[in-house]
Amino acid sequence: MNRILLVTIGILFLVSCKDNSGSYKTKVQESEYFHRAMKEITDRIVHDIFSPPVASRIYTYATVAGYEAIIHQDKNYRSLAGQLNGLKEFPQPDSTKEYCYPLAATQAMLKVGRTLIFSEADLDKFYVVEMQKFKDAGVPDDVFERSVAFGDSVAKHVMTWSSKDNYKQSRSFPKYTIQHDPATWQPTPPAYMDAVEPHWKYQMGA
Repeated sequence: MNRILLVTIGILFLVSCKDNSGSYKTKVQESEYFHRAMKEITDRIVHDIFSPPVASRIYTYATVAGYEAIIHQDKNYRSLAGQLNGLKEFPQPDSTKEYCYPLAATQAMLKVGRTLIFSEADLDKFYVVEMQKFKDAGVPDDVFERSVAFGDSVAKHVMTWSSKDNYKQSRSFPKYTIQHDPATWQPTPPAYMDAVEPHWKYQMGA
């Protein structure tokens, strides 16, 4: 009787291990991973008081990185390389190995977002919690490490692209000079703020 019980337990253990090895693939397809990552980036943008044009820059690069990492799980999607100004072909995953592309996409988004915001420490806290959720979903260690590394390579590629958009150079451009021509922009009440990013047309590879 004891022998039969031990054999039964052993079989159940092996079956459960086999089932769990692939169960994470369904769990990680939840769109909430991306929603949470984007909300966290948004919270950092608000906290760091970025202007709308600069916020749009952060959103653009973060979402391009996420998109380029996850498209490899669906052949119906095309890379944005060659479609966006100055964006070259991305690093490719090893076709002989397994990846968790939602994890790679989240990694790429958060890595790019972290580079472009100021409150890195707050984003780092979120990152640790979010990565643990992928581990809790059952992503195998080797797949986890490989996917994070791929996400990092995508993020690095995007940041290299971003370095050529004149953003850093524009930080030293002169402020907008108010003109007397009524057809030009004028400060308005109640704050009479300075013009926001008056040189933005020279940004983003325009």
